[in-house]
Amino acid sequence: MRKENNYFKIDLCSNFIGTENYYKYSLSHIKFTDGIAYIMKNGLLWFVEEIIFNKKILSNNFVSIKLEAKNNKGVITWCDDEEKKYKKYIDFTDFFGEITLFFCNDVLMLASEY
Repeated sequence: MRKENNYFKIDLCSNFIGTENYYKYSLSHIKFTDGIAYIMKNGLLWFVEEIIFNKKILSNNFVSIKLEAKNNKGVITWCDDEEKKYKKYIDFTDFFGEITLFFCNDVLMLASEY
């Protein structure tokens, strides 16, 4: 994790490709990968929970979820086959930058793990 001004930015330079383990979120049927476990431990648990508890969006077979943040504000965009389905604006976050996750076959993963 790197500090940038008063924000944190997750250093994904470890390049998660594939996964060795699948984890199960206790309040859901959704599984997640090593990369998701990493970002949850490094400050983005709230983002993962925002995805996991959005059952309407996750009823699709494949969803792309992107978090873009700067100046303490962010937006989460859920897309299904490149068609925007849903946006949620975040009033405050200490995350800086952008990260894209995929949800496929009930597994949440980093884009690089797909």
